[in-house]
Amino acid sequence: ITPWSAPAAWNHKLYWTFGGGAAPGHRQAAPGSVFLDAQLSRGFAVATTSLNTFGNNFNSVVSAENVMMLKEHIIETMGEVRYTLATGGSGGAMQQQLLTSAYPGLLDGIEPSASFPDMWTNFREIQDCSLMLRYFKETAASNWQDVTVRNAVMNNANEMPGTCEAWGNTRLTWADPRIGCVPGGRGAAAAAPPSWLYDPKTNRTGTRCTLQDYQVAIFGRRPDGFANRVYDNVGVQYGLNALKAGTITTDQFVDMNENIGGLDIDLNFVPERSVADAPALAIAYRTSQINMGGAMNTVPIIDNRGCRNVEVHSCYHTYSTRARIEKTHNGAANHVIFLSSPGNTAFLALDQWVAAVKADGSATPAAMKVVKNKPADIVDACWINGQRSTDAAACRAANPYFGNAHLGAGQSIEDAVLKCQLEPLNRAEYGVSFSDAQWTRLQAAFPGGACDWSKPGVGATAPVAWLSFADGPGGKPIGVAPVSK
Repeated sequence: ITPWSAPAAWNHKLYWTFGGGAAPGHRQAAPGSVFLDAQLSRGFAVATTSLNTFGNNFNSVVSAENVMMLKEHIIETMGEVRYTLATGGSGGAMQQQLLTSAYPGLLDGIEPSASFPDMWTNFREIQDCSLMLRYFKETAASNWQDVTVRNAVMNNANEMPGTCEAWGNTRLTWADPRIGCVPGGRGAAAAAPPSWLYDPKTNRTGTRCTLQDYQVAIFGRRPDGFANRVYDNVGVQYGLNALKAGTITTDQFVDMNENIGGLDIDLNFVPERSVADAPALAIAYRTSQINMGGAMNTVPIIDNRGCRNVEVHSCYHTYSTRARIEKTHNGAANHVIFLSSPGNTAFLALDQWVAAVKADGSATPAAMKVVKNKPADIVDACWINGQRSTDAAACRAANPYFGNAHLGAGQSIEDAVLKCQLEPLNRAEYGVSFSDAQWTRLQAAFPGGACDWSKPGVGATAPVAWLSFADGPGGKPIGVAPVSK
C-alpha cells in the first residue's frame, strides 16, 4: 500500500468515530471500535484515536489535533481522501460540532447524536442542577415535595424523574478537582489517592481534575494559580417562568433565589452566587468553547437522535444548536434533524449529501454549496412507529422537548449566555403580586439586578477559526494554509 496504490476496496472516503463520555483524564485509554460493517462494506476507511473519546480526553482542541495528525498519516500512507464523514453521540457529538465550528475542513459532514452544543453549556446546566437539587432536597425540602413542580422550575416539564434529577451527583465526578481524573472516581480517590492529585488541604499544588484546569492552555490561570472558569449564576432568577405561569408561589420564588447559592472553585456549596472569571468569558466565545455555530454552516449536518427527556441527553439541545447557527448565519438550512431514524438512514443520507456537495466544482462559497446541493428529500423528519413523517406538528407531539433551569429563568432556546448583563428589578414585569416584605427580600437577593436576556452575554464575541495555543491562552490564528508547489 502506498499513496499511489491504495487498497482496491477503498473508495477514498473516511468515516470518523468520536467517542462519548466526559472526563479530563490526563491519560490515554483504548480507542473506540473501527469495525463498523455498514461503512467498511461500502468502501469507507474507518478511523479514530483514543483522544477522540471525550471520556478519555475532554478537550476539543486536542481532539482536533489528533484528527489532523491521523488524517495526515492516512493520506501519506494510503493516498488522497475524497471526504470525511463523522459520527458519535453525547461527548462525541460535541466534538464533531466543535471541530466543525473551530477547525473547518477537518470534517466534511457530521452526524451527531444525543447532542449538546458544547461542553460549557452542558457544564453550566449540571452545576445549576446541583444547586437546585440541593435546595429542593436539603435547604427547603418541606416546601418542594411535588416533583412535577420542581421539574417545572427546572424547565423539565412533567416528565419524571426529569433531566436535573437524572444528572444527580454528576457534578461530583468530572467537575470535582479532587476526583474527576481518577479512574474509579470518588471511591478510588479516597482509597488510594495518587501523589499527584490535588487536595485543598494536603496538596494544593497537585493536579486539579476540573474541566477548566484540564483546558488551562485555552483559558489561562487566575492569580491564585487555578484555571479561569466560566460558571456564573449572578442575576439568574431561577423559576421565573414557573412563577409567571402560577406553578409556584411568590414566597417559593423569593426563598429559592435567596438561598440557591453557588459553587466555589473547589466545587463546594457556598451561600453566595458563583462569579465567572472575566478573562474566561471572552475566550470561551472566541475559541468556540461556547459554540455559536462558527463555521458549522459550511458542512452538511444531520442531527440524528431520539427524544427521551427523562435522562441527561435531553432533546432541546439539538434545537439550541440550530438556534445558534440561525443567529450567527441568518439561517440553518444545512442543519437537518432526524428523530428516531432507523438503522443507517442518517449515514446514507449524509453520504449522498456530501457526495453531491463535493461533485460541485464551482467557485460557489462552501456555505452556499451545501444548501444548493442538498437533496430534496433530506429534510427534518421523525419516525413514528417505524413510519417516516415530515409533519413538524406530528413530530413535535411525538418528540417533545423542554429545557433547563436557565431557560426556565427566561433565557431563549439559544441558551448561549454564560454570564448575563444585569438590569434593575421591575415589580410590574412579573405579573404577580409581591408583598412589600417579599419585594424587599427579592431586591436583597439581587443587589446588582437580574438578568437581561435581551442582551448578549458578558464577553460574547465572534469566534475565530484555526487558533493555536502555543503562544498562550486565548489562542492566535494559525494563518493561511500552506500551498503545495
